[in-house]
Order: sequence, then structure tokens, then C-alpha cells
Amino acid sequence: MASQRSRVRNDNFFRKEEGAQSVQAKVSRAFQLCAECGTLNLSSNGLAGDLPASVCGFQEASWSQNWWEQCSVLKIDISHNSLERIPPEIGNLSDCAAFVAVSNRLTSLPGELFENLPLKQLNLRQNMLEALPGPQLARATSLVELVVSENCLAALPAGLFNLGCLEVLDVSGNQLLSLSDSWACSKLKRLDISRNRLTKLPGGLQKCSSLRELSAVGNALRDLENLFDVELAHGWCTSLVSLDLSRNELGPTFRLSHLEALDSLNVASNKIELLNLLGSFPRLSAVLADGNRIRDFPQALLPAGAPSLGTLSLANNDLRSIPPELGLSKNLKRISLEGNPLRSIRPELLRSGAEKLKSYLRGRLEGPAGDEAVQAGADGELQSELFLHLRTAAATHQLKLENLGLKEMPTLPPGLRLLKLLGSSLTADALIAGLGLASKAPNEGLSQDLSQLDLGRNSLGEGHSASGLVGTLLRGLPSLTDLDLSFNGLASIDLHGQGQTWSGPGKLALKRADFSGNAVVALPGALLAACPALRELRLRRNRIASLAEAELAVGSALNTLDLEENQVSSLPPWLPGRLPQLHTLLLANNEIASLPAEWGGWTSLQAVSLTGNPLRNIRQALVAKGWPAIAAHLRDRLPEGQSDLPASMPHAARPLGRESAAARRGDESTSSPTGLPLDSAVVRAALGGPASQDPGSAGPLDARISRLSSNVAALEDELHAPGMTRARQSAVTHSLRMKRAELLKAEQELRRRSQTNS
Repeated sequence: MASQRSRVRNDNFFRKEEGAQSVQAKVSRAFQLCAECGTLNLSSNGLAGDLPASVCGFQEASWSQNWWEQCSVLKIDISHNSLERIPPEIGNLSDCAAFVAVSNRLTSLPGELFENLPLKQLNLRQNMLEALPGPQLARATSLVELVVSENCLAALPAGLFNLGCLEVLDVSGNQLLSLSDSWACSKLKRLDISRNRLTKLPGGLQKCSSLRELSAVGNALRDLENLFDVELAHGWCTSLVSLDLSRNELGPTFRLSHLEALDSLNVASNKIELLNLLGSFPRLSAVLADGNRIRDFPQALLPAGAPSLGTLSLANNDLRSIPPELGLSKNLKRISLEGNPLRSIRPELLRSGAEKLKSYLRGRLEGPAGDEAVQAGADGELQSELFLHLRTAAATHQLKLENLGLKEMPTLPPGLRLLKLLGSSLTADALIAGLGLASKAPNEGLSQDLSQLDLGRNSLGEGHSASGLVGTLLRGLPSLTDLDLSFNGLASIDLHGQGQTWSGPGKLALKRADFSGNAVVALPGALLAACPALRELRLRRNRIASLAEAELAVGSALNTLDLEENQVSSLPPWLPGRLPQLHTLLLANNEIASLPAEWGGWTSLQAVSLTGNPLRNIRQALVAKGWPAIAAHLRDRLPEGQSDLPASMPHAARPLGRESAAARRGDESTSSPTGLPLDSAVVRAALGGPASQDPGSAGPLDARISRLSSNVAALEDELHAPGMTRARQSAVTHSLRMKRAELLKAEQELRRRSQTNS
């Protein structure tokens, strides 16, 4: 049986019958959508010739089921078609405020478009317009945006320059030879007259006092007659942001003054010999003046006149020297000076980047005058950076200042929640004065909200207030939860504030404290007692030799204690009772020779670092296995009949932590009254032996069973510990099998002996 040929849809056959009906169907769908939203979108619909009459008669037709629900046409978009003419009947759309006809073949516009429509936006880019209807255009008093770029306009009607509501005017890419000198567009903000044939700009342009952006690229401009040399009271001083006059014939002098709001200046590819910039330009960030004939470096572009300058291009000019003060421009990241007859700067240095060039220029500042210039520039940049940070902090309530070398506190905005002052030279007196804590009435706007204070790497160990600094901060900042005073040269952590005594523990909110890298000699037990919410305490790299003061920390909720790189030599056996919730204890690189056996019952403890200590009673191989193995070893060293916890520890203070391996397995109890594992006691009871036999007189077999049971429990604990590698897990699993096998043999031997004795 012959296989049937698969049938494929022939789209060309169906496409032949569509033709004009397809276009009409698209228009109908657009009309129906317009009746719902008010926007008639006919872009890219293949329309040609005249605009369809149905568009102009939309208001008279009914495109909705209920005529009272039909929206009027508010916006028309007929872009990317081949339309050549718009009929006068377009004036019937009396509610249309936006008309977009980009990329068509329009050669003229009907006057009704401007007279009858309340136009606010008119975009006719990329057409073939040769003229605009002058009298009718003057009546479009509500027009805000007019775009007629890339057409064939040779002139603009005078009425255009009197539109009081016009804000955007784009006539780029035409054939304009001149502009009217009579401008009354007081709200004009953006003017683009690029790529025309203009030889001058009218002085009347200054009447557009709200102008923000002016682009006149690619004309034939020669003399601007001091158009941009304005008075301080002129609107351009605060409004003009962008000025682009590149690719013209400007020269030999270009004068610009008092434009303090200017952000970008582009005068590249002209014939300028003297770039005369007068006044200061605090917001100027980019200057492009390459491809001219400039002989002298504009002094206004140095840090004193343009502190925000980030991009400077003066390539291909006639510069013979660069002022060394340019090296003080902190924000300058891009410099282009190639193609100038510079004798004092090697060409490879010009190509090496802005930072190396600035470093070279700074090196040329010699003598006291140079030092003063460097200091003045540095102070000015510091004040400018401080101002920006403080202004941001007022809004975000977070102030972060790093490596500024501050010796005094800046005036802080109220409501700060985070204050970070790293790498400065603040003393304790300067800090307390800056925070407003020196007086009896502290700055409530600051102290009530500040919760994070990071003052690492300062000089807080200096000053009369250094001894009681911590107490002053905790008392004056009751909302403080995070405190970092690391690397400050503090000799003590004293809770006695300046001229005050600490009255009881209170209810301080401190949760994390870092005093690393100081000269503290004792563990701050009073701090632990006064801060019941403290969870993390860092005391790394101090001079602590004893933990005796930890006895004050009754009921502490501390979770993490870092004492690495100190001088601790002995550890108190009662410490688990004072820190019953501690799970991380870092003791590496101290002088510890032994661990108390009582620590074997510190069940909350999960991680302990002991490397770098001269331990005598614990092998380094055991230390490498982690705290569970060390704890099991310590429990084995407890004297006979003694509990894992020290006798001096109150019962209420006994630590609550991880359950033992036997509890995780679901056993009802973990040990017999003899202190041996329950399984050994049960075996002896089942065999008729004394269940309460004293381990000391049970013989070597009972002792072996007890030891093996402890080893199995320790290995099970280690196997369930988090963070174990696969290699270590495999090794522990193998050891656990071996120990279980030995324990089984020992119990079988005990059973055999019991049967023999009976």
C-alpha cells in the first residue's frame, strides 16, 4: 500500500485572496481598540497615499456596542507607512493631543492639523517636508513637543518662535540657513539644531532662560558673539546642563562664563585657539575639546574651578605644557592629551592612564607652595566628599566614612541608624564630643536611633575618656546592638562611664561586640553580666591571660567567644556553668597546656579551636578530629563516680545542648546506675550478673566494654556533626564498624563467662 503524501498548507494561495482586505481588517481592529483606550495605532500597516478617510471620520462612526462608551481619539500613530498626504478632514478629531507620523513620505501638512486639534505632541521625523504652515502653526499655543528632524526644511516660520508652551524643539537634519532672532519660548528646555547649515546662533536665544540642553553639532557656526557670556542672574546659570557645539568652525576665541549648572561641554573639532572659561563650574564632569588649536590650558578646569571633572579630552591641540595642579583632581578618571607638542611629558606616560599622569603631575609640585597646594586640594576634596556623604546619610540614615584620616567628628545628621568611621585618627574625647555624650543631656536625635557603631582602626585608646569609653557608649546609646572598637589601642573594657558608676546590669540591647587588636588584659565579665542579649564577643589579639572574671557572667546567653592569639594559660573547670549556651569557642594560639576534664560534659559546645597551644594531655591527632572526640576523651578522664559536670556547678546552670548519639537513636536512657553504657548493664542483668556492679571491681573485660562503648558514642557524635568531608566521613564510618565489632565480641565474651560461672 503506497504511503500517503503529507499535506502542507500553501500560504501563498491564501495570501492572494487577502490583498487590500488584510489592510482594511487591521485598520478595523485598530479602530475597535481605539474605541476602548483612545489611542489609534496604525503604525507599520502598509498604508500608502492619502490617510484613509475612515480615520478622519472616526468620531462620526460607531466602533463600540454602546456609543456612549466609545472613547474619542486622543493619540494617533501612523509611523512607518508610505503616506504622502494628510487630508484637511483631520481637523474633525477635535480631541487628539498627540500626532505621530515618523518615517512616511509627507511633503506638506494641512493647516487644520494645528488649528482644530489641541496638539501637545507632534512628531514628523523622517519625512519629506519642505515647509511648515506658518500662520496656522502660530495658533498651536498648547504645543509642548515638536519634532521635525530629518526633513527638507529650509526655513522655520516666525510663529514657531512665539509658542509659549513649547519645551522640546528638534529640527536637526534639515537644510536651515538661519534662525529667527525673535524668541519667546520661555519654557523651552531642549533645542536640537544639529546637522543644518547655520553660520550663527541668534542672540535672542538667551530669552529662552529655561534651556537645559542645546545641541548644534555639524553646522558651520563661526562667531557666537559672546552668546554664552551671561550674567550671574541669567537663567542659564542654573538651568543649562548640556552644551554640544562640536564639528563647527568656531574660533579663534570661545568665551563661556558663569554657567554653574553645566555638566557637559563639547566643543571638539572646531578652530578654537583660546578656550576662555570664566567663573567656577562645580558640576562640570566632562569637557571634550579635542581637534582644535588651543595653546593654553584653561585654568578653570583645575580642581579649584571644576572639582567634579571626570573626563577631559584636549587631544590634537597646540598645548605645550600642562599645569601640575591638574594632578590634584581627585575625580578625574579619563584624560586624553595625545597629539600635543608637550615637551615635559613622555608620550608613553600620556598613554598610561589618568592615575599615573596625575601622579607625575603631583610630583612636579615642589617647595612650600606646592605643599600648600597639595594640602589645600586635599582639604577641599575631603570637605566635598564629606558633604556628599552627609547629604546621603540624611536620607538613608547610614553614614560610612573609610580611610579619611578624620581627627574630629563631623556634624552628624539626626536619625542615624548606622555609623561607620574606619581608618581615621579619632580619639576617645573627640568621639564622645562628636556623639554628644559628653554632656548630661546627650543628643537624643542621634542616641535614640543609633544601633550599629563601627569605629575600627582609630585612636580611641588615647584621651582622658579612653578608660570609660565602653561604658559611656553603652549608657548614652541605649539602642546599640553592634559595637566594633577593634584595633584602637584600648587597655581595658571598663563599664564605668566618664565620671559615673555602673548601676546594675540594666537592659542593654548589645548583641555583638568586637574588641580585637587592642591591649585588653582581662575577660570583661562585667560586660557579659550587663548585656544579657550579647551573643557574640570578639577579643582576638589582646593580652588576656586569665578567664577568672567570667565568673561574673551568671546566666549569660553568649554563643560565640573569640580569644585567639592571647596569653591564656589556664581554663577554669566551672566555665560551662557560666556560659551554658556557648557553641563556638576560639582558643587557638594561646599558652594552654591542658583542658579541664569537666569540659567533657559541656553539651552546648560544638566547635573549639585549639591549634597553636602547648597541650600535653591531648594528642594533636585528637585535636584534629574536632571537639566531639576531645569531649569524649575528657569524659573518660573523669574520676570514678564523678559526674561529667563539675560538682560546684549549680544544677540549674547545667548546660543544655545537643543530645547524645544514644538519644538520637531513640534510646530511653543512655547509661546505667553504674556509669557504664546501658547496653553493658542490660547484658549483665540478662545473664544473671549484678547490674549495679562497681566498675572498679568488674575486671578488665567490663572496663574494656565501657571504653569501647564510649568510643562508639564519640564516633557516632562525630559522624552526625555538620560540615564533615566525604573522606573524613568514610574514615569515621570504617572506625565505627571496627569499634562496634570489638564491642560485640567483648559482650559475647562476657556472656560466655557468665554462662560458665553459672
